[in-house]
This record gives sequence, C-alpha cells and structure tokens, in this order.
Amino acid sequence: MKILVGYTHTAGGADALRLGTQLAQAFDAPLEIAMVVTGDAGGLRHVRDTAAGWLAEALAAVPEGVAASTHLEFAESAAAGLLGASRNLGTTLIVVGGRERSGSVSNALLHASRVPVAVAPAGHADADPAPLRRVTAAVGLRPGAEAVMRAGVLSAQRAGADLRVLSLVTLDARALGSEAEGEALAAAHGDRVRAFVREVSPDGLAPEVAVAAGRRIEDAVRRVEWEDGEIVLVGSSRLASLGRTFLGSTAGKMLRALPVPLVIVPRDMEPTFEDKEPTS
Repeated sequence: MKILVGYTHTAGGADALRLGTQLAQAFDAPLEIAMVVTGDAGGLRHVRDTAAGWLAEALAAVPEGVAASTHLEFAESAAAGLLGASRNLGTTLIVVGGRERSGSVSNALLHASRVPVAVAPAGHADADPAPLRRVTAAVGLRPGAEAVMRAGVLSAQRAGADLRVLSLVTLDARALGSEAEGEALAAAHGDRVRAFVREVSPDGLAPEVAVAAGRRIEDAVRRVEWEDGEIVLVGSSRLASLGRTFLGSTAGKMLRALPVPLVIVPRDMEPTFEDKEPTS
C-alpha cells in the first residue's frame, strides 16, 4: 500500500498531511507527498523553487518512522496532476484536505478517482494526533454496501482498530404522521441493517452496529458519537463508472457535516492493501 497526499502550502494542505501521516502509521504504508504546479507556472524557475521548498518543509514535518518522499508535478489542473501522480506512483489511496473540502480539486477527485479518496476535515492539523482507533463503514441497503463493508473490515484489521457499521435514516415525523411511526420505521431499518451485517461479516466478527435518524442527513450525522482517531468509509453513487469514485448526494451531505475524515470508496472496488503497478 502507498498513500498519496495532495499537498498545498495552506491550512488545507496541513490537514491533508496530518491525515496522511496518521493513515501511513496505521496501515504501515509509505507516504508520497505531491504538490501540483498548474498551467504555465511550471516554466517559471522561482515558482518551481518555491514549491520545492514547501515540499521540503512538508517532508520535515513527517514523523520519524514514516517512510516518505516528495514529488513536484506539472499539470493543467491540480486534480489532473494528482490523478496522474497516483497512477504513476501506484498509490492505493489519495488524501486531500481540508478547508477546501468542497473546492474544485477535492470535488474532481471525488468524482473521478480509481482509488479511494480520503478527505480531512477543516482543522484536522490542529486536532489531537490520535492513532486510528475506529473505522466506521457507513452503509445502506442498496447495491454497493457489501464492498464498503469489505473495505471497512480490511481497514480495521490492518490498523488493529475497532469496526463500526453505521446507517443513517432520514425521517420527517410531520410527513409520517407521528413521531412514534418514525421511530418504528427507524427500528425496522436497523433490524434490516443488522441482518445484512450478520450475513456479510466474516466468521467470528461482530462489529458494533449504529443507526441514526434525523429529518436531514446532516441532523442524523450530528446525533452520532464520534471519536478522535476515527475515519468513515462511504460508497460511491450508483451513477459512478465501474471502479471509479462518485460522491453521491447522501455522502456529500455527510462530508459537510462530519467532524472526522471521510473516505469514499470507488464503485464495486475489491478492497486490497497490495501496491498497484505504477504506470508511465
């Protein structure tokens, strides 16, 4: 496994670097730190020298014990540069930050990557540098949930972390007629999710299952207890091309509300920690 950090000399870049180092430590993986110079700026020596200096600062901030290297990429756009770097280096995860979560770079990656994309929440660089303690697989009952479960199981096992399965439900008591009816529907949904988890979990594994309901997805997210050292895995929309990421409506709402990092898994991806073959 190799982890690619999309680095910028900004607060968001610091968020990405912190998350990347946490995941590298958790998964015992080398870190590739890439900065992309776009357009005609790549031909300007002072721009190249400045970017190289920023990369050197980023490398110096990586904790001892994490193998890391830096790469200066040149591309028409930052997203294209990171996708190209991921292919060329054979990375299996791209990490971006943080305050630019809804920006053009992360948005492009979240809709086009062939490997999972992790997005750091704003301010992650200033948070407690806790080790990875829990992996939460956010699933529904639609096709694709099993791939997210497999990715969650594999990630938790690799990191020695706890596994939790989470399902969010939107319920409008006014439309349903009563709060009690909404609670009954949420309970029934929870029963179906627990049955699904029992069916797909490996023998001997009984992860915690949590169901949270709210009028909106954002409300449901805020009702969930989150820990330092936690990541959330979500699947791609059914609109995604096979093997690519596509941030769906529900996952997008989660991204805006989550206080912990989110990882989007490409559609129907077979999770693995094996290195990908670099391409030229």
